[in-house]
Amino acid sequence: MPNQTNAASAAPTVSERVFRPIAAGQPSADPEHTRATEVCWLHPDVRMALQGVVADFLRLASMAADMHFLQTAQGWAADSSPDAVVVALNAIRQNLQGERDAVRDELASWNSGHAAARLNTRNHELAADDARREADNRVKSLRGRLRTAPEEQARARAKLQAAGLSEADIAKVGLRPSAEEIAAWEAEAEVLGVQIQRIDRFFAGRPHFDPSILDDADLVTLDSWQQRLPHTGALGYRAS
Repeated sequence: MPNQTNAASAAPTVSERVFRPIAAGQPSADPEHTRATEVCWLHPDVRMALQGVVADFLRLASMAADMHFLQTAQGWAADSSPDAVVVALNAIRQNLQGERDAVRDELASWNSGHAAARLNTRNHELAADDARREADNRVKSLRGRLRTAPEEQARARAKLQAAGLSEADIAKVGLRPSAEEIAAWEAEAEVLGVQIQRIDRFFAGRPHFDPSILDDADLVTLDSWQQRLPHTGALGYRAS
């Protein structure tokens, strides 16, 4: 807003913030708003969209920022002289530094509560992540065995027949893998599939994880993680 009639040459006070205050970082922040902010903050689609917005913003700022702040300073300056505009620009810079400090405090406030919530379940996240990978790898191995089992049985039968054994003899000797082995693999794959679904439900609650969803089988490495990452203020990890 132009102020060409100001007689005083003192630095103007620029009160407007460039960026919106971080509502979730205010002492009076609404818990539901904070929760919604945390959910969006960690959501991969939101993060990707934010990266695009920030990239476009920075490209726009690189083109428009100089003239934007020059015109802002002209509006706040005591008169139209370059000296007055410099005074106004210095005031704008001080204002930006003050806003930077305010944003830092707001982020620290939000991150402290955000980190505290994550610290309560971080070891469960890591243990569940371990169990999820192990179960997934085991299921892939079992599916491979089940897929090749008929061919292996056919080769075993052909080998026994070539050795002169009758069908009755083959039935007594048995084929490998046996029907019991195949049934056990199928049962194990089914149990692991249920485990994977359970762990996925746990991770679907991020960032507000509910450890009660998990079973003991999902937390085999929990004690190890609790020893490696005691309850401190540093997260230092990223679970998948």
